[in-house]
Amino acid sequence: MGTPTTEHIIYKLKMILDGKLEREEVSDWASEYVMQDQPNITDEKLWELLCIWY
Repeated sequence: MGTPTTEHIIYKLKMILDGKLEREEVSDWASEYVMQDQPNITDEKLWELLCIWY
């Protein structure tokens, strides 16, 4: 699993607005990154965006 980008997070949010994804699906996706024992995300803004959805 690679590191998500800000663009990827924005894409997920647009998918919610378009009714193509549920919030819970994005939350599950974000939790895969947030709940890692040693998250590999160094960008603070990216981390905050992921934590919002978890």
